[in-house]
Amino acid sequence: MSKRLLNSIPFRFMQWKFGMHGASLETECELDRVLVRTIDETNELDAAVVLAFDAVYTKDGAFDEPNTHLYVTNDYVIELAAKHRKILFGASVHPYRHDAIAQIERCAKAGAVLLKWLPIVQNFNPSDERCIPFY
Repeated sequence: MSKRLLNSIPFRFMQWKFGMHGASLETECELDRVLVRTIDETNELDAAVVLAFDAVYTKDGAFDEPNTHLYVTNDYVIELAAKHRKILFGASVHPYRHDAIAQIERCAKAGAVLLKWLPIVQNFNPSDERCIPFY
């Protein structure tokens, strides 16, 4: 997460709500435990999709770190789903990535049950011609 996101009111509220302070590996592990425990203990759920969230990429396909405020890798969610039977893998692949098609294929082979984007946050236009091979 970017410093901008870490200092945002919604993130600070979430930390307060879950009794966590600061951004650290310990905080991340605790969020994992809360997520997994909540899903596991909810008897009304057969499973839940946990969503990856790809970074922002420039129009030429380069990683755009200054504009990436939240990034959850596909690998992270693949590992989480492999460890917990009630967690399903939701993939995210930015269509401007140089390796977008290869990433979609990799995610499908890893068991992705869906692919999601947030074009306004990931800074791309779904009607851009570069997205056609992706579709």
